Amino acid sequence: MIRPATFADGPAVVRMAERFLELTSFGQLMAPQQYALEALFAVALSTGTVLVNERTGGGLDAFVAMVGPIPHQISGEPYADELAWWVEPEARGQGIGQALLAEVEQWARRQGICVLKLLSPAGSAVGSLYEGLGYTAVETAYMKRL
Repeated sequence: MIRPATFADGPAVVRMAERFLELTSFGQLMAPQQYALEALFAVALSTGTVLVNERTGGGLDAFVAMVGPIPHQISGEPYADELAWWVEPEARGQGIGQALLAEVEQWARRQGICVLKLLSPAGSAVGSLYEGLGYTAVETAYMKRL
């Protein structure tokens, strides 16, 4: 069941964010700091939305955190920016990610948001999924630890 997160969901969302860093290339670039992840969760709750998927029987297995509406730097139109998105590996393939996206789009429309900015891990099928749903790839980000 997808629902808006509450502050009480913070520890579970932070654990999922830590798992994201552990299992993706981001973890090779930066070590997770619990205080920073907690602050990011609080920012998303106060300046956008955090949606979670609650399993039948309790516990969370997915979340998405968005900030917005934000005036876009080029057009001035209100847009929303993805801060973080995670579906636990054991919960993948069940349509949870697409259900979260549908809920994010509904939230965005209610906020008067014109554009969503979503991220896709390099080399994943997520970008193809987004393109199939009408999203356009705009740029690729590169990171290097100095």
